[in-house]
Amino acid sequence: MKCEYCIVAHTAMAKKAGASQEEIKTAIMVAGVVSLNSTVMYGNQYNQEKWRKMFQ
Repeated sequence: MKCEYCIVAHTAMAKKAGASQEEIKTAIMVAGVVSLNSTVMYGNQYNQEKWRKMFQ
């Protein structure tokens, strides 16, 4: 997620597809939040079965 080559390429492709700067910033923010939450859950070894039950 933090590869400067990927960021340059994906930003260019998003702009070519018509994404606004605001949409690109939002996508970056969402990616950061997903990464943060994944790291916190994995790092704290949160019980996956307990997690799954919360969404049934």
